[in-house]
Amino acid sequence: MNDLRTLPTSLAALPALLLLTILGACGAPSDGGGDGAFDVLIRGGRVVDGTGNPWFRADVGIRDDQIVAVGRLEVASAERVVDAEGLIVAPGFIDLHTHSDMPLLADGDAQSKVREVVTLDVIGESSTVAPRDSLPPRLGDVVVDWTTFTEYFRRLEEGGISMNVISQVSAMQVQDIVKGYESRPATDEELERMRELTACSM
Repeated sequence: MNDLRTLPTSLAALPALLLLTILGACGAPSDGGGDGAFDVLIRGGRVVDGTGNPWFRADVGIRDDQIVAVGRLEVASAERVVDAEGLIVAPGFIDLHTHSDMPLLADGDAQSKVREVVTLDVIGESSTVAPRDSLPPRLGDVVVDWTTFTEYFRRLEEGGISMNVISQVSAMQVQDIVKGYESRPATDEELERMRELTACSM
């Protein structure tokens, strides 16, 4: 779960995009938001909401880490006001092919991602962190103490990360565990074991 406290004080730190750490959907303009007092108010940006519609100019009100109002909020007050004039306000981006599995365990802040407006990483393109039958005790700076996805994601949660992560189950990983890199068809028993590992991982 992203934290609004990770937003830089200076908008100059972001490359022409203003990152919104979104827990709720950013939809069509509305004037909702209760009493108009927000924790954060982002004023005057061009909102690109991810629906495919053209951008629209709007203010965004955030309370308790959730977007509660999108629209004309001129009379609203907030503890923190961000001037987004000339900037794009958008949901976080999805990086569909990453190798962040070990780096996130070493440094969950993921500054190189969140400062490029990426809030969801998809790992596991070739090899995956699981399933595994054995692991080296360390991979770089990371102590390796898991063999399943459940154990890996528990490690991520315990260390804390600033973004969301999902993983594919790599066919190469499953094959390597069961029959290694031998260039031959799998036996019936090996295929059944691969099915079991894949089902368990998913």
